[in-house]
Amino acid sequence: MPSHKLPVTVVPEVIVFVGIQRSGNHGLLNWIKGHGPENSVHINSLDINSLDTKEFFTKLDEESELQYSDRLMIGLKGREQIIISLENYKLHTPDGIENLQNFQKDTNATLVLLLRSPLNNIASIYKVTANNGAEAQIDSTKVIRKLWHQYAKEFTDSKIKWDAKILFDKWIIDRAYRNRMGKGIGFVNVDSDFNKISGHGVSSFDLSARNSQEIDLEGRFLLFKEDSVYTSIIRDEKMLEKWFTLAKSEGYSIPKIQTEYIHEQLRHV
Repeated sequence: MPSHKLPVTVVPEVIVFVGIQRSGNHGLLNWIKGHGPENSVHINSLDINSLDTKEFFTKLDEESELQYSDRLMIGLKGREQIIISLENYKLHTPDGIENLQNFQKDTNATLVLLLRSPLNNIASIYKVTANNGAEAQIDSTKVIRKLWHQYAKEFTDSKIKWDAKILFDKWIIDRAYRNRMGKGIGFVNVDSDFNKISGHGVSSFDLSARNSQEIDLEGRFLLFKEDSVYTSIIRDEKMLEKWFTLAKSEGYSIPKIQTEYIHEQLRHV
């Protein structure tokens, strides 16, 4: 792939954010935007096939007044900061890895990886797809479980050079951890817009909540702990053991009620 040079007059900061759907993407995005310039733009849930360097540089010469776009690259002229989020990006494929690495090389993008407890990530997607029909709900949830395995592997055994790998569960409770992650991304953390809930990040458990301190982000799974379908999806020995190992490596103490539930599920696998 040929290299493209950024225009001399505008050198925007580019942040590419990779996370599984319902893993806390918008909470972290609000936090990152809260520490950036007012004219930043957020390209949400961009499709892998749209992460194209040539199109990106073309858009740098096009204007747009929008500060947010869903799934489509828009005019980026004059922007000081461009945040691109890739939800459910397939990190396990060679093409996916190469595409992301090439984009980073050509744009000097900061790369951020996000991961959340599988219990709560799966509970959240299970809840948000509840009206899609039982079969579709189960299929969607299994997709998230498969992605969690891929993201956890990349989190601990990275093939990509990430500027920050963020464990959402630790990020929401640990200011020092947020300080360290902010430094990796390129800003001094003052917790601007931390806890802000907006847009697609609205909680499926409490649609009226606008501050994450109002909701129990670590206990999402409790709503479904007696649900046989949810439980059958959670009973994945490799996933649960990996969660224990990963949390320990990040210095995150899994809440007692969660560890008790996990041990109970492991006794049945």
